[in-house]
Amino acid sequence: MRTFILALVFLTTSTHAAQPELWVYTPVNFQLTGQVDQLITRLEHAKKLGYSAAVITDYKFGKLDERPDHFWKNLRRTRDAAPRLGIELIPAVFPIGYSNSLLQNNPHLAEGLPVRDCRMVVRNGNAVIADDTNLLPGGAFEKAAARTVTGWDFVDGFGTTSTLVPDTKHGGNRSLRFTRFRAGNEAGNARVARKVAVKPFHQYEITAWIKTAGLDNPNELHIQALAARPGRLVAGNSNPTPPRRGRFSVPPSSPVGRSDRLGPP
Repeated sequence: MRTFILALVFLTTSTHAAQPELWVYTPVNFQLTGQVDQLITRLEHAKKLGYSAAVITDYKFGKLDERPDHFWKNLRRTRDAAPRLGIELIPAVFPIGYSNSLLQNNPHLAEGLPVRDCRMVVRNGNAVIADDTNLLPGGAFEKAAARTVTGWDFVDGFGTTSTLVPDTKHGGNRSLRFTRFRAGNEAGNARVARKVAVKPFHQYEITAWIKTAGLDNPNELHIQALAARPGRLVAGNSNPTPPRRGRFSVPPSSPVGRSDRLGPP
């Protein structure tokens, strides 16, 4: 008899699995009362569908200073509605990986990449690289070579979409001009690249002067450092904003980690 009861309990337990706990994820701008109205309606609907908790997030959770009174009022409305609906609220905070909101409080909270045995000199309160060797001796774009510019491994559409011109320059006698991008390649790329030998865990800085005219999307200008193998992004400056005259300096500066060569694979 005892054996039969144990078997019955076992069978009963195995045929009645626990119900899953359902959460709904909903980002909200708590400074907009209309969005909070929609949130409460969404919570009511979620409860009817069997959800037991709601993960709520707002970019401003990372920086709560100087929030207007109605922001806090909308938070309290949401807090008071949750127990009435039988929904648990789970705020999403501490967004590591997307931490701009936190870094607004103090940019120095960002962890720097490791730098080892890289000599620095302190000038005017800032540490700068002591070794000022130019790793891009062809950076002035002064001379042409076969299908490229002297000092560079690759230039998109050289001779068609890219040429050396004397009429526009920042220093020296010439500059590299790109125009009619898709005439040089189907993708419309306008790239210039060179492989550079580097030391692991050292910091490097690149500065470029760029002038634009009639460019459809200047936000697509990028300066990037790629590990030669496997070609992954090491550091980069994306979407620089040019000042009024269309000239701007782009100085991304970052340690290169374990790579010993930068450039296209």
